[in-house]
Amino acid sequence: MFRFIRPRTSLRARLLPVNILGSSRLPARLNAQAQAGQIENLQKVRLKKPAIRPRNIALSILVYYICYEIYSRVVFDPLDDAATDAVKHIPESELEEIDEKPLFIPFPGTTKQVKPRPYKGSDPEWQEFVKFSKNPELGKSRSKQTLTFADELAEFVLTAISRHPMLTMRFGKNMKIRRVWLDVDFPMGPPPEFERSGLAIGEDSISWVTMPVDASTVFKVRHVLWPSALMASSWSFVRVLAAEEVRNIAGLFGIEMQSPPPPLTINQVIARHEQVLKNRLPAKNGPQQPLGDNKKPIIEGAAPDKSNTSGGGSGIATPSSLPAFHSHFVHAMTAFKMKMREKYRPAPVVPPRGCIIVQGFVELDAPRAWIVCDVSAAWDPKTKTFDPRNVSLKLRRLQMKKQAPHG
Repeated sequence: MFRFIRPRTSLRARLLPVNILGSSRLPARLNAQAQAGQIENLQKVRLKKPAIRPRNIALSILVYYICYEIYSRVVFDPLDDAATDAVKHIPESELEEIDEKPLFIPFPGTTKQVKPRPYKGSDPEWQEFVKFSKNPELGKSRSKQTLTFADELAEFVLTAISRHPMLTMRFGKNMKIRRVWLDVDFPMGPPPEFERSGLAIGEDSISWVTMPVDASTVFKVRHVLWPSALMASSWSFVRVLAAEEVRNIAGLFGIEMQSPPPPLTINQVIARHEQVLKNRLPAKNGPQQPLGDNKKPIIEGAAPDKSNTSGGGSGIATPSSLPAFHSHFVHAMTAFKMKMREKYRPAPVVPPRGCIIVQGFVELDAPRAWIVCDVSAAWDPKTKTFDPRNVSLKLRRLQMKKQAPHG
């Protein structure tokens, strides 16, 4: 009966040292078992990749060919038929121009600014400038039959301001043009020109060429590839959020740090802007609540509430705890938006060659205020039209018709 309680291995096998520095390539555990005699059948196996057979190569080529034929007949053939039907209605002269124009693939980093060709006295653009300067009555007509560029620009400003919901709600809808002050600036020279290099792929050859590019396109690409406003706003977001985290960690150790003022809500921001626009005129329904009043909570749900946690503080996010989570990023998002509003500038739009710059002020008569707008646009005297990409409009001044004393 003592054979059932005897150890599986002898005492000598257990006391044998494990040969760590030996030549065995087995792991330490398997090596110990092999020396103890527990592994009886040990075989060495070498993995070898199967040999490449011509039969497998032929089968692969056959499968690829069948897939290509199916894809070409299902996808490419209908596209070819549609392209052939579309080309039938195009004249041969246009087809020759399309065929002659090679495919241009620009390379990044090859865009450079070149010195534009200055205006000459014989250029048609300069002749239009001279013709425009000799006609002093061109911008003074206010008749309904013949609208000048000043009338068109004033009508554009009136339409844009009349469609603004906040201004129409505050100052009335029936607006009229009161006065117009516009100056005409002739450009000192042509707009800047850019060119870039790349590959031109034609029917007969592939060559390295340099082609001109629109200046507005260059400025837009630079604006996208180097978003300075976004980087500055992101840095403000991270800095404010890190400061709040440091303040919270310091509060856990009993260190009190000065906290920033509470952020303003959308309603308070709108009320403050309206107060500035109407020169701090008090509302008709009564005095407004001061912006610095902290008695009313700024954000609903920002204050801690016992109902936001369930299960004795289990840490599971519930719908009632979402406002508190949102309030954690309020200061950082406010800093992000303020920095973005301060730093963001749209990509400059260069006026076309031969355009003059028309800029000045347009005053509108609203039912409850006078509105002065700062406007700038590029007008082509040859086509007698404004370039829609070069029209900018800013609110210059607001003057209320009725004001009440502050005291």
